[in-house]
Amino acid sequence: MDIVSKINSDKSHGGRFSIDNVQEGWDTTSVLYLGGLIKEFWNGTEWIESATDIETTAYQDKITTENIILKYTTVHEPNGYDYYQRFKAYLITDLYKTVITQAEAIQIENLLSTPMLKIKQNGDWKTALYELSVMTETPAFIQVYRNKAIQEITEYITKNYED
Repeated sequence: MDIVSKINSDKSHGGRFSIDNVQEGWDTTSVLYLGGLIKEFWNGTEWIESATDIETTAYQDKITTENIILKYTTVHEPNGYDYYQRFKAYLITDLYKTVITQAEAIQIENLLSTPMLKIKQNGDWKTALYELSVMTETPAFIQVYRNKAIQEITEYITKNYED
């Protein structure tokens, strides 16, 4: 079965069709458009790139933004939720082991909740690390958990962020 590329009136690609499905009046070519161009254009012999510098930059910005969104929604947010649950479980385990009291557990949670919730809800690991790092003096029993969070978050960022 022969396949052809349809050439739209503006010389852009109109799709690939079986020769049997080509409609009367269509302009077609046996040179198939295989993708990979931002703004494809048929010059009479081949498919070429016709995007301007502005269009290319806009496309690259869109791809970068989409990749960041994809990374946050598929990696950082789910990992953030899991980390938050593990951290909370660690805190509760220490409470059960009487390493800390219930009042201390509540203080720890209250003081660390803002940065930790950024990880859990939005996958904002770097923001959480910054907030934990600039936190003012904390009682020694809280400092242990703050240091643990800073160390684990730093390790996550090192492994999972490109910059």
